[in-house]
Amino acid sequence: MSFQETTQELREYQDVLQEYGADVVRRLRPGLTREDALHAAEKRGLFLTEDALALWMWHDGDASAESSTNSWCGDAGIVASLSFPSLGDALDIALKNPVLKDESRKADPESVIDVYSLPVATLWGEPHISLHCTKQNPDALKDAPVPGDTLTYYGDGYLTYFGDGYGVDSIHTIPFAQMVRSWTRYVQMGYWKVYPDGQLREDQYWGLPGHSGEQEVKDLLKKLDGEE
Repeated sequence: MSFQETTQELREYQDVLQEYGADVVRRLRPGLTREDALHAAEKRGLFLTEDALALWMWHDGDASAESSTNSWCGDAGIVASLSFPSLGDALDIALKNPVLKDESRKADPESVIDVYSLPVATLWGEPHISLHCTKQNPDALKDAPVPGDTLTYYGDGYLTYFGDGYGVDSIHTIPFAQMVRSWTRYVQMGYWKVYPDGQLREDQYWGLPGHSGEQEVKDLLKKLDGEE
């Protein structure tokens, strides 16, 4: 996805969060400049994809996010029940969690120069949703360019979900802009709910009989039955 598309999805998501009264909107830090974001990554020996730049140039995390200064106890951020770290904290966490680096190189050893997982949502300082940042070999892209992100050789920014045990086998990927679009939908449909304290959390009753979301679940089950 392009920087512009991801930025647009994030702005629309912020509008929805504000409409529903999410407290995180007032806590979002001003975004970084491209130069400052790149410098933060470079001084740690890392790099940023266009999607990562779009996210932290939009806002540099939540002022009430988990961090080393508050013993990793923060408020829910832009993802229900999870914290939205500053770029600096996200990069520091990434350095401690080199998940997928070796596996990604094995999958495409000729075109992949470097890869790491950059957390966009954490719990107790541990990454739960991460951008899978990949730097491609420019020589390998001459005949087979990476689809999607054409602005840099870093390729597409993808969200990586780590399931039980954070194992490679439990990873699912989706383009970042598409995922932000789904966050917007979750809030609008009530699956993610802004509670009276202003915090964004999952509605544990959503989709159950007699509760909001019941029809959406029925429709989804019918669709899945039809695909079998």
